[in-house]
Amino acid sequence: MVEEVAFKKLLKARSVGMTAVQKAKARQHSRLTWIREGDSNTRLFHVYANARRKKTYISALHTEDGITTTQQDKIKVAMDYFSKAVGTSMVRSRRIN
Repeated sequence: MVEEVAFKKLLKARSVGMTAVQKAKARQHSRLTWIREGDSNTRLFHVYANARRKKTYISALHTEDGITTTQQDKIKVAMDYFSKAVGTSMVRSRRIN
């Protein structure tokens, strides 16, 4: 029984070690690919940059009043939403020292 537990621990340690090595190899391979293709190919760089920009851009917000698309309206909607979500400050009657 004790031998079996020790053997399982050994196998798990080796498995974790092999996984770490595989992960490091994959990371190195992706870096080499990026250096080879991305360094000389500015189009590839711009494709990645534009994809990230499109992914993080908020084009419209849906509200109770409808859809807002202008930047000023989106800022106002976000501020109103988070002001309600966070709430107002209140005076605390007790403190923790």
